[in-house]
Amino acid sequence: MRVTHIDTSAGPKDIDVKHLISVFRRSALIVLGISLLGGGLTYLASSLRPAEYETSTSVAALSGGAGNNVVSSTLVTAPPLPQSVVQNALRSPKVLDLTVSEVKRSALGDALKTQLVTELRAEAASGRYNLVRLFANIDPQQQTGLYELRSHARSPQAAQVLADASATALLVWDQDRAAQSITRAQQTLRQQLLNVDTRLAARPDPLEQRSLLTTRADTQEKLGQVSALLTAVGGTLSLVSQAQRPTIPVSPNPARDAALVFAALLFFGALGALVLDATRKRVSTVAELALLGTPLLGVLPLVGRTSAGVVAEARSGPMYESVGFMRVNLASVAAGKSRIVVSSAQPGDGKSTATAALAQSMALSGQRVLVVDADLYRPTQLKVWQSAGGQFSASVTRSGATLYTDVVRYVDLLVPDKSSNDPAHLSALIDDLARHYALVLIDTPPILVAASTLELSVRVDGVLLVVAAGSEIEVVRRAMENARVAGSRILGAVLNKAPVSSTEYGYHNAYNLNGIDAAPSASKTRITRIEPPKTVGKA
Repeated sequence: MRVTHIDTSAGPKDIDVKHLISVFRRSALIVLGISLLGGGLTYLASSLRPAEYETSTSVAALSGGAGNNVVSSTLVTAPPLPQSVVQNALRSPKVLDLTVSEVKRSALGDALKTQLVTELRAEAASGRYNLVRLFANIDPQQQTGLYELRSHARSPQAAQVLADASATALLVWDQDRAAQSITRAQQTLRQQLLNVDTRLAARPDPLEQRSLLTTRADTQEKLGQVSALLTAVGGTLSLVSQAQRPTIPVSPNPARDAALVFAALLFFGALGALVLDATRKRVSTVAELALLGTPLLGVLPLVGRTSAGVVAEARSGPMYESVGFMRVNLASVAAGKSRIVVSSAQPGDGKSTATAALAQSMALSGQRVLVVDADLYRPTQLKVWQSAGGQFSASVTRSGATLYTDVVRYVDLLVPDKSSNDPAHLSALIDDLARHYALVLIDTPPILVAASTLELSVRVDGVLLVVAAGSEIEVVRRAMENARVAGSRILGAVLNKAPVSSTEYGYHNAYNLNGIDAAPSASKTRITRIEPPKTVGKA
């Protein structure tokens, strides 16, 4: 029989915090294990690396200018150096050769000298400079400030020697750069003096000879002044402080490296778990659930926690119409069947909520219902009916169970003892009571969690499978397949926790039991009611 008009309306999708927490919880052991393993291996690898020491020396960049009229009248003095020029000079072959010479003249042992020189040459060949790095704090307008040369080496002595050698080489290069103008002035004056001597050697007339002698004396005077300046010439760079011998290595730092790798793996592991979870196919619509090949009996809305509880919501709240559709549809597929297991594929799908809501809806239609709290791992029904204001004064102790009569009108509750986990015994007890009720709803553990659910389900008339919106399709399919292999009969499925945008549940976007769109009209769709089985009064 076809039953139409099941609500599938949905509102905007919000972030499901509970689902995110469950994803992290499921992947926590794997992600944490990988992170700990990666951190441990990093710590071990870092501990095996040779120690590396760091020290630095400081060089000041000053304004240029020789301040001498002779030089100023001959050539322009050396200007201040831009930062990029100093950086390139430090990598130049001339400064490298000067650095190597300083290292060879140092008091280091021959083995350390050879190793340091080899590393410097290899760096220059590869173009990757890590042994000595330049850090600048320079005024871009005046080109003055402070340079820091930071060196790295395998021993404290080598680090200190390398920093001082690099600074010395850079200062020598700057001195040579500044002396170039004076050297060129000196060469010019010598050339002028040679020209005067040549003309004098030609024996000119007395007047010209006196003039040449005067020129020669003046040139010699200037040459003497320039030669004196050459011994006192200075560049724009000046040493501020020499390198100190380091005492503590800067690397490796196994604890820091391990912590960074652990944090990175933990972050990317959690991110990967979310991405992997997002790629899994999920049941998010009625059509997707109908494709699993089982009749769809209802859609229950996502209702937040209320003080009244799910039973009150099923009486007159937003679940009233939705549970009504589920009750009508269940009556059509379960005609003549009164013992029904209500289960789910996994915990958290809301099977206990669906059981209580369905029982209340049956009671409102005048049918007597027995609810069996057979989930001995997480018993829920007693708390649900207590929160609904149920009466628990009248109770009868059965064999391994307690029967609470009329917890609400037309609803009785059977609570087996926690020690009673025998499906055969519980089934016999249910069979003995079933003749007094129109319907027996048995709240069991999830199918993929407890084998006792399958053992009990083959002894009753059928299974109502509750599927929470967002459940993995493969998980739901596996639960259905397990039930079929065990010989259980799945009467249908209920999509639970479906987000909705309207309180008029059951009116829009309807689907029939076979998952075919019923093409609702623009106005509210007429509801087709299927008569439930006749009520069996309590004996």
